[in-house]
Amino acid sequence: AGFLDVRKIPICLLLWWGDESGTRHQAAHRIAQQKGNLVVAVSERRNKITVYYGKFRYLLNEIGDLLTKSSQAITALEKYSLAIEKNHVNLSILEFDNMVTLYDIVECVRMYGLLFRMSEELIEYMAELGSEGRLIKIQYEEIMLNKNESFDALIKDYKISNETAEKI
Repeated sequence: AGFLDVRKIPICLLLWWGDESGTRHQAAHRIAQQKGNLVVAVSERRNKITVYYGKFRYLLNEIGDLLTKSSQAITALEKYSLAIEKNHVNLSILEFDNMVTLYDIVECVRMYGLLFRMSEELIEYMAELGSEGRLIKIQYEEIMLNKNESFDALIKDYKISNETAEKI
């Protein structure tokens, strides 16, 4: 995922006290679109910060919510990772007896799909957390270690045609 280099973008900080759908937030969005600047609008009443850049609009989450969501995502990643490991062990046992079924392979691929989808969500949380998410990042890296390679190996082991893992 590419990240915006905010050091090279002119920034407008607009400390407006109004709700997010109000005219001030609409004005902030217009400035971002027209000038190409990064515009930050703050709503004190709703305790929300909205970032605008061009047509892009992002409502920042509260750090407590982000840490909770990140923790839940890490737990889910651990669960999916364990399920993948069990599936790999199961596939190895079944291979010795030449008993692997399509269901066994699809179940393993499904777990990888869940793992990768949750990984994408967690990457967004970590980006927003910045340095506050360093422990989450360490856990994430540990869980995701070699997952892409093991998925590619699974596909290579069981594919029939010359299709790549990306197509599957």
